[in-house]
Amino acid sequence: MAVFLFYGQEEYLMEKEIKKLKNELLDASFMSMSYKVFDNPDFNTLMDCVQSAPLMFGNTLSIINIEKYLIGNKMTLDDKQIDSVNYALSNLSDNVNIIFVCKISRDENKKPDSRKKLYKTLSKYSQVREFAQYRSYDKQLQSEILKMAKEKDLTISSDNVSFLIEQLGVNLTLIDSELEKLKIAIH
Repeated sequence: MAVFLFYGQEEYLMEKEIKKLKNELLDASFMSMSYKVFDNPDFNTLMDCVQSAPLMFGNTLSIINIEKYLIGNKMTLDDKQIDSVNYALSNLSDNVNIIFVCKISRDENKKPDSRKKLYKTLSKYSQVREFAQYRSYDKQLQSEILKMAKEKDLTISSDNVSFLIEQLGVNLTLIDSELEKLKIAIH
C-alpha cells in the first residue's frame, strides 16, 4: 500500500513521477484493469476508489485529481464524509495504491489549503510531495534540462540550455517538447 499526495505547478515532474510509480507498482499485462484516473470525483466515487480492492492478483493504482477539494471552496466534504475518508485510508488494502494529485496553474502562486480537514487527513496517511515550478535563476533547472536531454540521447551544452531557458521560459513540459523536436530533426 502506498498513498501519495502530489501538488504543485511543475506538471512535467509530477507526471514523470506518476509514470515511474506506475511502472514500479503495476504489472503491464493487467494495466487496463489496475490503473484508473479520476478527475475531482464526487464523494461516492471517491469512496469507491479508496475502498476498492484489486479484482485479481497484483496491485492497483488510482490517480485522483483533487484540485477542487484543496484549492478554494468549489467542492467540500462535511465532517461525516471526512471521517469516512479517514477510516477508508486507515484500512486500505495492501495492494491498493493511490496518488492524490493537486495540479496548480503555473501563473498561480497557490498551495493546497493545509487548514482543510481533507488535506490534514490525506497528509496523515500519505507521503506529501510538492512539485514547485522552477525559476530561471534556480541552479537545479539547468541540471534538470541536461538530464531531460540525456534521457532523449541528446548532448547539449550549458550555453544551449541557457538559450532554451531564455527562449522558452521555465516550463519543463514545453522544453521537453522542444527537445523531442530536436531529437526528431537530428535523426
